[in-house]
Amino acid sequence: MCTNFKLTALDGSNVIARSMEFPDMLGAMVTAIPRGISYTSASPSGVGVSWTSKYGVVGMDAIGNTQYLTDGMNEAGLYVGVLYMPGFASYQDPTGEDDSRVISNMDVCNFALTTCATVQEVFAAVGNLVVWGESQKAIGGVPPIHLVLHDKSGASGVIEFREGTQQHLDNPVGVATNAPYLDWHYNNLRVH
Repeated sequence: MCTNFKLTALDGSNVIARSMEFPDMLGAMVTAIPRGISYTSASPSGVGVSWTSKYGVVGMDAIGNTQYLTDGMNEAGLYVGVLYMPGFASYQDPTGEDDSRVISNMDVCNFALTTCATVQEVFAAVGNLVVWGESQKAIGGVPPIHLVLHDKSGASGVIEFREGTQQHLDNPVGVATNAPYLDWHYNNLRVH
């Protein structure tokens, strides 16, 4: 099970780490994205949202495709990570939506990292989009994912896809795992 967490040092600086339980299966590579790169996401009917990278990013691509990131950090200090969420991710239905607002689940990490500087900016930007589940041959279907977010201020959050809606949740503990949903973890967290 992948785990993502934030550690805060005594001087207030933050360190983000994660485990990756199946990296060799996907052909992932270190990827650098400069400012000014144009991207277009797929939609079920063809072409979805388009954007241009505002921030430079260093991260890991997902399946040997530099547009599909599993995680990374941008020059503004925003970290975004994709965690696998088998049995729980239920994406939005793009039927009848304006394609210029539709983004593949495979592109949402890249979009957030290249266009946003904070957790709250990611919540706002992704909240204006419709995230659909794109099937991937390397995964053998639609990857069930959620996003883990941390920024240089120390804020943490997650975006989950539940019952066809986006859930944007603050994560004050700064730890997330694959599954189930974050509220289950908080309901079962024992603090003494």
